Amino acid sequence: MRLILTFPLLAFVFVSSLTAAETPGTNPSTLRIGVYQNPPFVMRDGDRCSGMAMDLWGTVAGDMRIESSYQEYDSIRALLDAVSGGDIDVAVTNLAVDAERAERVSFTFPWFDSGLRILVLSRAYRSAWQNLIHNGHVQGYLLLFLLFIVVALVATFIRRRSDEGFPDAWADGFTTCLKEVISVAKSGEIPSHKPHWLRNLLVAAWMICGMAMLAYITSSVTSAMAQADQRHQGGIHELADLPGRNVGVLSGSGAEAYLGTLGVRVHPYNTLADAAKGLHSGEIAGLVADSAVLEYYAAIHPQELVVLTGQMFHPYKFSFAVAKANVALADRISVAIIGMQDSGALLNLRTRYFGRTTQDTGGGVTVAPPRIVSTILPNPTAP
Repeated sequence: MRLILTFPLLAFVFVSSLTAAETPGTNPSTLRIGVYQNPPFVMRDGDRCSGMAMDLWGTVAGDMRIESSYQEYDSIRALLDAVSGGDIDVAVTNLAVDAERAERVSFTFPWFDSGLRILVLSRAYRSAWQNLIHNGHVQGYLLLFLLFIVVALVATFIRRRSDEGFPDAWADGFTTCLKEVISVAKSGEIPSHKPHWLRNLLVAAWMICGMAMLAYITSSVTSAMAQADQRHQGGIHELADLPGRNVGVLSGSGAEAYLGTLGVRVHPYNTLADAAKGLHSGEIAGLVADSAVLEYYAAIHPQELVVLTGQMFHPYKFSFAVAKANVALADRISVAIIGMQDSGALLNLRTRYFGRTTQDTGGGVTVAPPRIVSTILPNPTAP
């Protein structure tokens, strides 16, 4: 009789172990975490990471009593491919929840409300003189003036030896030559000296240089004035201004997908730094990305002279992501995040990075300047 009762029990244990084996990763002691740098949500300094998403994950992992091993990815698309393909267990960054992604991965409980904004160069707000300085033309003018000085000195040295009627005083001779050098470069007027084939050849060559220098000065001043007036000649101010322009986005981001539905011509970049370089080089006219990320970038890079323009659009929520089949893990993480929300820890974490916003009471618009944390915060475990 005891043998008859023992057999079903052993069979149940065997089947249960097989079932558990078929659902790996639902209750492990160590999780493989994929991260994508996107300050201020994920920031890296040497072998440490910090940021709101990293701090949030550190608290969640502590509540779940699990360890984390980290792998960094160079784009949002690569991170999503890794988690959907099972290469990692959890994708940790500011991942926007949308229907297309929900078909590939399982999302946890959302922990941040945000939306898209547009970043543009602030050069439209500089004067023509400031544009000349910023574009390096003033330095070019100084080099041209130095060239005039050198040519005048050489001409003075030669004429003191060859022209009998040339002034004896160096100051008088130099200023005379400087005037003639500038006159030839500006108007092409040849000084009335004794004809000589070599002198005539040098004067002709200097006339050609003068035309090139005059063209450079004219074009640079015209460009600086056009940039100063850029704001009044079709600059980007809102979403409606984007069609017909090259617009930068982060590769695999929600901005790329959303602008694609509007028919906007997009140029994907792996990192925000690369996109900013494209903005300064003129490769793109503006950059569309997450509002919080762009606000942080503009605040800690004032030397880049970039500004946010227009209102926030296409609102969404941030969440962590796990493999589509690993719903149990998503539920465990969600329970931990909900616990942080109920205790006020999630609000405190958000306030530490962004200040208090109306999303704390159901909105999503900043009503006080965000308190930017520019230092790397220590993290107990880092990639």
